Amino acid sequence: MKKLLIFCFGIALGVFVAVNTLGLMMGEFIYRELTSPHLYQNLFNLQDNSKNIEKIATAEKKYEWEKVGLTSPHGYTIRGTYIPANQPSKQTILFLHGLFQNRSSGLDYLDIYQELGYNVLIVDARGHGDSGGGSISWGYFEKDDINVWLNWLEQKNPQGIIGIHGISMGAATALLHTELNESTHQVSFYIADSSYDDFKDLLIKQLTILAALPEDSKALHTILFYTQIAAYYHDRFTFDQISPLLAVQHTTTPILYLHGQKDTLIPPQMSQDLYNATAGAKELHFFPDTPHASAVYYDKADYAETIRAFIEKNTRK
Repeated sequence: MKKLLIFCFGIALGVFVAVNTLGLMMGEFIYRELTSPHLYQNLFNLQDNSKNIEKIATAEKKYEWEKVGLTSPHGYTIRGTYIPANQPSKQTILFLHGLFQNRSSGLDYLDIYQELGYNVLIVDARGHGDSGGGSISWGYFEKDDINVWLNWLEQKNPQGIIGIHGISMGAATALLHTELNESTHQVSFYIADSSYDDFKDLLIKQLTILAALPEDSKALHTILFYTQIAAYYHDRFTFDQISPLLAVQHTTTPILYLHGQKDTLIPPQMSQDLYNATAGAKELHFFPDTPHASAVYYDKADYAETIRAFIEKNTRK
């Protein structure tokens, strides 16, 4: 009987080790894929422009814009470009680009804010463009870098108005920051274009489609469990910590949500859910027949007018 128990224990231990080893290997593979631009390019035609800074480098030289380099609270260098308004102004927009892009994409929004009399600070997120920091964290570490930029802007333009405009991952980063802003009120308003409400929930929705599994599938949640272990092992965060939905429940700062109704990467319903959960002043605008983070290209006039009306309403003295 004793030998049988030892044998059974050995079998059970072997199965336990084998299953967890396989799970960890799968989690490692999926986490690496999630941080690779090839996955998004193949599935969503999202091009990797993260290191293509030629456009902004050319503009900086041509217009003699100020290049800025600061140190993240996490130890790496973050870089950006400060573009002054056409006339002296203490109003500034901090622009946060999307996944696998860089600060060059902010140039497509520049004229909107120049017409409103705003300076614009466009910055490279962690692991993008000229900024350091290694792998992306979908807003978890990036939100802390926002405070460094805000402190720099307050020294640049004391007692000025600062707004944040984020696109996709940049929008989620901005929304994660809203909770931090409650103690400082450095930011007067946020504009979130095509944000996810919860990164883990987004993964579940996309894996459900790709793997043809129901959202309550035990296999799906087991895979995510091991993927989160890989994320924590490599970068010390988990997907459970990336939830703009939880952050906006505590904010009193006005937020404008923008989303294209034909977005297949981040469901438009996520902006609706964010809007519903937001505690403070809020507005929501959908753009018909518009794919992911493309409203500025599909209907710039409507996009610019929506932003103008929101800012005017929420920055009156």
